[in-house]
Amino acid sequence: MIRAVIELFTKVKINPFFWIVIASAFITGYFKEMVMIFTIVFIHELGHAVAARSFKWTIYKIELLPFGGVAEVEDTSNKPFHEELIVILAGPIQHLWMMALSYYFIAFPFWSTYDHQLFIWHNIMILLFNVLPILPLDGGRLLQLLFMYRFPYAKAITVMRNVSLFFLFVLCFIASVIYFSLHLWMIITFLLIIHYLDWKQRYYTFMKFILGKQSSPIFTKSANVHVPNSITVKEAVKFCKRGSSLTYNYFDPAIGKHVQLHEEIIRIAYLDRKRIHHRICDLKPAQF
Repeated sequence: MIRAVIELFTKVKINPFFWIVIASAFITGYFKEMVMIFTIVFIHELGHAVAARSFKWTIYKIELLPFGGVAEVEDTSNKPFHEELIVILAGPIQHLWMMALSYYFIAFPFWSTYDHQLFIWHNIMILLFNVLPILPLDGGRLLQLLFMYRFPYAKAITVMRNVSLFFLFVLCFIASVIYFSLHLWMIITFLLIIHYLDWKQRYYTFMKFILGKQSSPIFTKSANVHVPNSITVKEAVKFCKRGSSLTYNYFDPAIGKHVQLHEEIIRIAYLDRKRIHHRICDLKPAQF
């Protein structure tokens, strides 16, 4: 366990702008508060990383940014739901023991009442901000996981992107009209960039999901979906769900029979790229 934690520390990367923020905090007299904030953020991200490491996920880096941190792990689109749920919750849970530890430290001379109040305040603010339903914050990831459990992968991603953007624009309104903060606008700008890059890579993201199901499928249940026989492979593949293996059912009037297609046939045809506009009735089905 200790070796694993040490290994995680080797994954820590410090963004160059981080040092600028530290320097400015030192000059303006807020160095202690800044160190406190980044300690909280680092432990939060370390919680994610330790949980991911326990499931043998690949951890690429834990990066300290000028306005927070991020634990970058391997693609999770085909991981078991319970694993990702635990990894997501492992970050916010860290705030509970940190605040409890602060109550214990207050009995010692090195931890003043002011330090305690400031530490509790920052923990609560960081925790509350992190549970906002905005990607890639923990609240957004939890809501997206719920959507993926309920809806097909493509629909879940689209719905969550729209929900996330809505709350992000609400945050923009708050930062513009109710509470102006340069630090908050830095975070908002970062989140807007993340959303733009996510939108640009939406095709690549979906392809990773389909390829992941092909290479290492993890299915927890089987499901049936009824579709028209004229639906194309490109549209049919959007019914694929995370953690489920689908059977497509349609009626083919040309042969007067109901037909079943296993999801794998749809995925293979989609990855072929030459057949994405073919109708599913042109694929080789199992008749019954």
